[in-house]
Amino acid sequence: MADHRRYRLMDSSWALLLAAAQLLLCGLAAASPASSLHSSSPEAEVGAMLGPVFRGEYGSSTAEHERFGREMGAAFAEPARRRLARKRNALLVEWVSKDAAGTRTLKAFAEAHERLYPLFMAELRGIAAGVGVPFAHVLALNLHQELSKFCPDRAAVAPTADHCSDYVLWPWIAHNEDSGVKEAGTLFIAHVVIDGASFSGAVYAGDLPSGAFGFNGHGVGFTLNFVDPTEAAFGGVGRGFISRQLLTARSFKEAVQIAVGDGQAVGHSYQIFALSAEQGSGRIAQVESISHGRHAVQEVSEGSAPLFHTNHLLFLQPPVPQHMTTSSAHRLERARELPPPSSAQDLLAVLGDQADSAFPLFHDAGSRAAGDISGEETMATVLVDVARGTLTLLAGNPARQPRTLAVLRIPRPNILLD
Repeated sequence: MADHRRYRLMDSSWALLLAAAQLLLCGLAAASPASSLHSSSPEAEVGAMLGPVFRGEYGSSTAEHERFGREMGAAFAEPARRRLARKRNALLVEWVSKDAAGTRTLKAFAEAHERLYPLFMAELRGIAAGVGVPFAHVLALNLHQELSKFCPDRAAVAPTADHCSDYVLWPWIAHNEDSGVKEAGTLFIAHVVIDGASFSGAVYAGDLPSGAFGFNGHGVGFTLNFVDPTEAAFGGVGRGFISRQLLTARSFKEAVQIAVGDGQAVGHSYQIFALSAEQGSGRIAQVESISHGRHAVQEVSEGSAPLFHTNHLLFLQPPVPQHMTTSSAHRLERARELPPPSSAQDLLAVLGDQADSAFPLFHDAGSRAAGDISGEETMATVLVDVARGTLTLLAGNPARQPRTLAVLRIPRPNILLD
């Protein structure tokens, strides 16, 4: 209990660096989830880029998990409804709601997740109630990639935007959170205490936490990359449920075990990190994991070569058929053309590179004006420093004197759990 209190009061506090002064933000203490933000507050600066900050404290019961989802859904109902109304999402919802095969497919996935993740399903029911839409619509949104694999008109419903680039060099993970241009304004930060544990993470409105990046009160966290293997397992586990479960991991070993667990429908790529009790220490791994228990784990330690990852599987052996977009291939090729990084600044310089005008690593209004045809937007850049125990949120191109918007302090456990 003492560890939990220390995290809430100290380790999850935000810091905003302005004019070399560090202004403390409130941590995980309970507050109104939809509390307004004033333009002069540090939280408002975070909100200007990612949307308002959600905060809440909840108990351990199914009803409490549903309340969490309901309050979070209500606080971000409008952007969640915007996401659901987009063409590909709307067509997928129509298929699972009105087509007999689609209804059966959603039912199979729903039954599997009710059995394996009843509390997370309760959170989704709450989100649906808060947003004011049928539960099936929110479940389909959270299983978009998995369900689209079994839709006869997959080309019409499958996700089109690639998600994210990561560069890892001990003790850092540099991450571009990319999504479709129309997703701008749908991503927010959540600080939550639930089930006696705490986490902070970026959340897309209508989704479970976190389909982007996050960490918990045990000093365990992750960033994510979308991957798209051709094969999928019917009724398998959705990637969004695995990343939600990662926010409960108590150690590096447990987090990796969650990521590589059998029974996945499609799969995902993870950069997993965990702080150790000793100051300056911790562990990092790059994990690729897909259906039928197939996975590859690359641990990155001091002296390891830097590791870059986009949106296709690089390390899984034997290789598997996969959909590789032009954007992902171009970003990977460009990173390999640049000198190997040796510092955090070098990592950020790569993530901000826009030399490939059609498919740059960093996507913004400037890149689109210069010829970016990827259809993507970089929502945020984050830098995880495992040695220092921080996650830094950056505004603007990280290669061009970005503004340090906020620093999240990652809690360091006082006992070794490995």
